[in-house]
Amino acid sequence: MDSGARNTMRCNLQPRRHRARRFGPAGCLACLCLLLSNASASGDRLVIATWGGPYEAAQTRALFAPFTRTSGVTVDTSPYTGGLDLDAITPKPSLIDMTQSDALLACDKGLLHTLTELGLDADFPVPGGGLIATLSGLLEDRHQSDAGGAAVTDNPTSAMADATGDRQALIRHAIQPCSIAHSTYATLVAYNDAAFPGVKPDTIEDFFDLERFPGKRGLERNPDAVLEWALMAEGIPISQVHDLLSTNRGLDLAFRKLDSIREHILWWDTPQESVNLLASGAVSMGSGYNGRFFSAQLENIPLVLIWDGQLIDYSAWAVPVTAEDHETALAIAFIRFAMAPARQAAVAEAIPYGPTQLEALTRIGVHDASGIPMLSQLPTAPHHMRRALLRNSVWYANTEKLRRERFDQWLAATESSISR
Repeated sequence: MDSGARNTMRCNLQPRRHRARRFGPAGCLACLCLLLSNASASGDRLVIATWGGPYEAAQTRALFAPFTRTSGVTVDTSPYTGGLDLDAITPKPSLIDMTQSDALLACDKGLLHTLTELGLDADFPVPGGGLIATLSGLLEDRHQSDAGGAAVTDNPTSAMADATGDRQALIRHAIQPCSIAHSTYATLVAYNDAAFPGVKPDTIEDFFDLERFPGKRGLERNPDAVLEWALMAEGIPISQVHDLLSTNRGLDLAFRKLDSIREHILWWDTPQESVNLLASGAVSMGSGYNGRFFSAQLENIPLVLIWDGQLIDYSAWAVPVTAEDHETALAIAFIRFAMAPARQAAVAEAIPYGPTQLEALTRIGVHDASGIPMLSQLPTAPHHMRRALLRNSVWYANTEKLRRERFDQWLAATESSISR
């Protein structure tokens, strides 16, 4: 970028102590437009930290490449696997694709710009209803319409507008102080179909039933999801799971349940490992992410997903405070581009992660390569929601320390016991 363009980009920027809304629409929209108009000639690039694999491939197809074609800005990526050590990400990103709970923790530590500072806080209204009720209602209408049944309305977009009061509305909880959730995904259990030629597992209780469904179990080296599943397998109603896990009594109960399978657990640390363990037959059942499992199925790996007990989570865009002003402006422009309903629908057509823009639900078609209708593959499809857990990112952030400490202690004791 030449000096003239840089000076223009600084037109309304203020010192850090007065930075509120400094990138807002009223302050520097003209700067953004001029920045993008000069991007192609200046060789500007935006570095986005994201998660690799089929997910990043889907983002490249649906978001990164179209943004470059539209703006002239080159999009590069940095590998990221979660957590708060943002300084360790290389090359240094100007935008990070984070779990929402990580974004909340990073926000509390002052590592991220707030949406108010970025001028994005008023861009995306949210409906008043709960996530599961709102999404299930909208998707049920769409499924009935697709099947030729009697839908509540002939126009799914109108139904969505009636439910939210705004056609550009986001699902509830999508907006947090420093992040905007752009998609929903699920952590869930899958099994290798070849491992169970007779009766097939179909509940989270079956994951813990080594007598009926023998074999190793693959689990992420992380307390998220597995503690909830342990309580569900003990008969705790979903509505009580998180309240109980806020207490040492609930954690004790969860770890006792995990003790029943501890000698049969193989731990994984990266999403691809979860697929590899199942594909190789090293485990008969294992946890992982629905998008990774879907991609494995497309490669003819005989995985069957168990949607019972799925933990629905949010992925969110967040801008680190270490980004330079012109890099931050590029990140803002990308967020606005990527949050458009058409772009979110394009992501969902490439990988089954649900959009947070409600209008995007009315636009999702089929997977390009396979022709599979993607709406039915989403974690939020009505037939997948019967016993779904919804990740409350605030609760996860507030209980992270307690859950992590107890999990690490249990894991260390378990590995020591097995090694003996």
